Amino acid sequence: MPWLFRLFLLLLMLPALQAQSLSPAAERVLALLNRERVQQGLQALRPQAQLQAAAQAHADYLALHQQTSHSQERDRELFLGERPADRARALGYAERRRGVVAEVFVVGHEEPEAAIQHLLSGPYHRHVLLSATAEEAGVGVNAQPGLVIALGSPGLGWREPVGPPILLWPGPDAHHVPPEACCEQPRPANLDRFGMPVSIQALPGERLSVQAFELEDEAGQRVDTVLLQGPADPHLRLAPHVAYLLPRQPLQALSRYRVRATFSTGWRQMQREWQFHTGER
Repeated sequence: MPWLFRLFLLLLMLPALQAQSLSPAAERVLALLNRERVQQGLQALRPQAQLQAAAQAHADYLALHQQTSHSQERDRELFLGERPADRARALGYAERRRGVVAEVFVVGHEEPEAAIQHLLSGPYHRHVLLSATAEEAGVGVNAQPGLVIALGSPGLGWREPVGPPILLWPGPDAHHVPPEACCEQPRPANLDRFGMPVSIQALPGERLSVQAFELEDEAGQRVDTVLLQGPADPHLRLAPHVAYLLPRQPLQALSRYRVRATFSTGWRQMQREWQFHTGER
């Protein structure tokens, strides 16, 4: 019988502290996320004790109240803090100047593999999971189906991001890419079901400007897509270094797709052309 879980993951850029041992479920989630990050040229995330405790506390809160929310209400049982940063601070995380904590979540999955894949499929979650400035993680697990992930920076002064200058996803010659995604919250372009989004991600702190971004199928026909990028998309206004190309319909299974993009970061003008292969539905 597959185990059910509710997971809460905090990813912060902090010097390593002594972390509590992770449960097998939490270890599996962190291993899956780290595998994807390393494949993309990013650093693996270290577990951190205070973030782990904060993650578990919020996972328990969400399970108790059957919520899917980034916030907690002060008058409710198991309240620890209104925001992710408040909860981490309440458990001893010394938030520094310019510190930030971001959070994402997904519910309804019984296996960590499906939950991580769901988040990677979402245009409001992928770049958070693949942040080039994240260094540490805390994982909380509860016996309710769901996954919650929060990432942040404590503002320890400037650190060079660790990752490729431009991250493309799905990457060049990627295989077995899921042809469709669904149930992203908020709903991108007001769609429940859509094709796997293609993304261009620069380093945090840079501003990505897209001049052309298109997707073609095996026959050379352009796929009907919509460009998601801040500030036009309010849900990406705090991520000016990313852009998503969202197919309005699920892609064809077991097919090859070609991407062409022209974009700039600052004074650098770039062009990229690559292809990827979808898997089965």
